[in-house]
Amino acid sequence: MEVRESIVDILTRENAIIDELCKLGQEKQEMINEPESLRQIAEKEIECLTVLEELENERVLLFDIIAPGLTLEDWLDRSNDDLSDVKKLAITLKENFIKLRELNDINMELMKESLAFVQFSLNVLIGDDTPVTYGKASSQLARRSVIDKKV
Repeated sequence: MEVRESIVDILTRENAIIDELCKLGQEKQEMINEPESLRQIAEKEIECLTVLEELENERVLLFDIIAPGLTLEDWLDRSNDDLSDVKKLAITLKENFIKLRELNDINMELMKESLAFVQFSLNVLIGDDTPVTYGKASSQLARRSVIDKKV
């Protein structure tokens, strides 16, 4: 297999993995309050990321063979060959990375909100409606508390 064909193959596989990561990110949004489902999704993500890292390392090595010292964008701009397939895959890869980053940012916000709700629920459960301070806790509050907040 020619080096250029190998790069096309790698970019295609990278795009497929990022698509899979986007699907997993969307599943996370649906399962945000189901810890076991989130754990399973996270395991799948780790597998995908491991393969993606291997592919990226392989792509970098191959790219160094055909265009040492250049970025992919520079190589595409300077090349006289018809590289429309590589260019199209590179653009798709960039768009997929942006989509994945946006999806991950949304999921991080959802997780923060979910954790804030859990903290609020715990505070309601233990009857703690005051913020944690360094002052002495009232004896009434200390007796009602189910959770020891001392560090």
